[in-house]
Amino acid sequence: MLLGKFSGVPATRRRSARSQLLAGAALIVAIAPAAAQDATWLGLTSNYFSASNWNPNTVPTGTAYFDTAPTTVVQIGSPVSVGGWTFAAGAPAYTFNGSYAVSFGGAGIVGSPTITNNATLQFFNNSTAGAANITNNGLINFGDFSSAGSATITANSGGHTYFSGNASGGTANLIANGTGVVDFSQLASAGTTAGSFQGSGNFFLGSKTITVGGNNLSTTVSGVIADGGIAGGAGGALVKEGAGILTLTGANTYSGGTTITGGFINFNAASNLGTGAITLNGGGLQWAGGATTDISSRLAPLGLAGATFDTNGNNVTFATGLSGDGGITKTGAGTLKFTAGNAYTGATNINGGTLLGGAANVFSAASATTVHAGGTLDLGGFAQTINALTLAGGTLQHGQLAGAITSTGGTISAVTGTANLTTTAGTTMLTGANGYSGATNINGGTLLGGNANAFSAVSATTVNTGGTLDLGNFAQTINALTLAGGAETGSAPSGARA
Repeated sequence: MLLGKFSGVPATRRRSARSQLLAGAALIVAIAPAAAQDATWLGLTSNYFSASNWNPNTVPTGTAYFDTAPTTVVQIGSPVSVGGWTFAAGAPAYTFNGSYAVSFGGAGIVGSPTITNNATLQFFNNSTAGAANITNNGLINFGDFSSAGSATITANSGGHTYFSGNASGGTANLIANGTGVVDFSQLASAGTTAGSFQGSGNFFLGSKTITVGGNNLSTTVSGVIADGGIAGGAGGALVKEGAGILTLTGANTYSGGTTITGGFINFNAASNLGTGAITLNGGGLQWAGGATTDISSRLAPLGLAGATFDTNGNNVTFATGLSGDGGITKTGAGTLKFTAGNAYTGATNINGGTLLGGAANVFSAASATTVHAGGTLDLGGFAQTINALTLAGGTLQHGQLAGAITSTGGTISAVTGTANLTTTAGTTMLTGANGYSGATNINGGTLLGGNANAFSAVSATTVNTGGTLDLGNFAQTINALTLAGGAETGSAPSGARA
């Protein structure tokens, strides 16, 4: 076909043109990159660059395969550029020593190997550390769009794990021990993820926002999380996601704030949470054993997903009220006491321990409040307003209440005020001396007297079909009682009956 294109052209010119084409083709062949070479480590000696240690006998530039071998301590005596290292299932632990860098430009590390790095590992392009368990006594750098994957990377004293460019921490468990460092300050992006932080070392955020917790592990950082790092920067922020608990025990100095969207951050002192605002939007705070720190002045308005407070057996006081579109959930033994008015509009759920009023009208009137089994809402002996309160197995006690109570079971003790009560299921027990003035409607379940004169004498009481009034075989006074298809048991009360 080429010859046809030169018909009508003098032979000498045809030969000249043909020679130029052939020369150009030869040049293209000469400058084309050699195909990446794959090879399997034989490990006859420790020298990575000895061809006899590989099958075939060429140091790989594509994929290096590692399995059982006589030598698993490998010496890196020159810079290495390779697509990736692939480790067979069940491969033994490998150690890589040397003062030179291994640069991954392809897949990176494949498999779930145990590696000790006493050299430099660099991840470029879209390479990843995979599911490796790496003890890092040297340097690891993730650059470009590379990722730490789901690896566990432990930077011991003298070890450094860096992230730069648009790299990601993926869902890796990043550990820094002793003087070990994990550093995000060189990122070109606004931030990245990491599965979790752990250890006694140093974590530098620079000016970046780092989201941790995606691997759902519960971990402890006893070291320091700070701004700065090798590239400097201020305003680093920490976001906690996932179901695990991140325990912070160090005096952390990052200044961009803390956001919790999942799980808990367990803390002892305010300094554990850096210096910025704390935003709760689906996650919560858990106090360490013996801790009573009032963190309320640091809390930003609650996000729509709300906040959970686990007092964890402690008695904690909030002197600053909460605001925002979200609600709160009280969990764990112990007491959370409000001494300032709250204005958040989301729901309140008391799942464990006690939510206590420390002054009048401190509860959010607009918050639909539910007291579950194991939880107690204590009005604190003060006048409180809660527009809609549901008793779902828990306890409501001690104070004046304005609002509507709906009960599917639980205990009401010593409640006065203008509240009204409707039971719909289960058994609701009245104890102490109740004196609320709103109506009592027993539409379902049982309203039971737990002691003499437990019922509110001034509450007009109606027992509707499906409901039971059980006086508990105690003397009770109900000034106006209407049986409207329901049942009455446990002796007759004094008062007017319709």
